[in-house]
Amino acid sequence: METKISDPESFRSIKESDFIQFSWSKGLKLNFEDEQNSITFVASLTTGKEKVILNNQPVSQKRSFSRKSQHRFEYNGNEYKLEFKMKNLLKGGWTCSLTKNDTLIGEIECKNIQSDQHFIKRHPELFGWIILGAAFGAELISLTALIVLLAAGITVSTWNMRRWMRFRKREP
Repeated sequence: METKISDPESFRSIKESDFIQFSWSKGLKLNFEDEQNSITFVASLTTGKEKVILNNQPVSQKRSFSRKSQHRFEYNGNEYKLEFKMKNLLKGGWTCSLTKNDTLIGEIECKNIQSDQHFIKRHPELFGWIILGAAFGAELISLTALIVLLAAGITVSTWNMRRWMRFRKREP
């Protein structure tokens, strides 16, 4: 069941996007355009590594596990700032904006349309994880089986989460 969001026409599924890629293994990849320049932000969900790529050349790179990060770089006498903000870790909403000489070039906002639902409704897989933990504790399954089942569960859970993520891209 999808919850109501404000201005639903402006938010679309990530599957519809050619400038957002999101997966557990590849992380998050966002593409911006400025005149003839292609600016890409890449962030790993597991290692915290962030990278900004301008015309296929890395211009900024760092590790960040905080809810907010900034990358500043210069190109052709212009000062660029890419800012990524995680609004809520549990709900999964974030915003990424790119400015050039303090003028907004583009902004991508993403939100989980399930965020208004109760935590248990958003994450039914938790019941399966609790059962797996209890089965392991009762020595009904081995550690190897537990690890394999948890890895499969995390993969399915991440894939399922993509269905609920919606974005909108704003350009001035």
